[in-house]
Amino acid sequence: MLSISFFDLAHNALNSIGFLRGNLWFFAGVAFFALISSFIPEPSLSPSSEVQNKKQKGGDDRGKIIMKKHRRQVLFSGIVTAIGISLHNFPEGMAVFLGSMKVPILVQHFVIQFKNNL
Repeated sequence: MLSISFFDLAHNALNSIGFLRGNLWFFAGVAFFALISSFIPEPSLSPSSEVQNKKQKGGDDRGKIIMKKHRRQVLFSGIVTAIGISLHNFPEGMAVFLGSMKVPILVQHFVIQFKNNL
């Protein structure tokens, strides 16, 4: 994905907003992605064995606490994924909208295609 962004989209960005600003925005996007990926928890290799060990030592309460923590991590991963997909799709939608405003006949084609896919 990075190579597609860099080689395909960066060329147009560099021509329109300049070399320095284009590169700054590209690497700002890379840093933003790194920041978001640092919040996503890494799955453990064997969560079920941890639960079994905790059950043997401390009863069912420790296993329930570990499972609650695991569920929270999965929920957080889902929320971060949903935010990432939304952030990815918003610029594409804006590009389609702005592109269709330049050529009004495209709006009719998009509406017909959308209607046919329902």
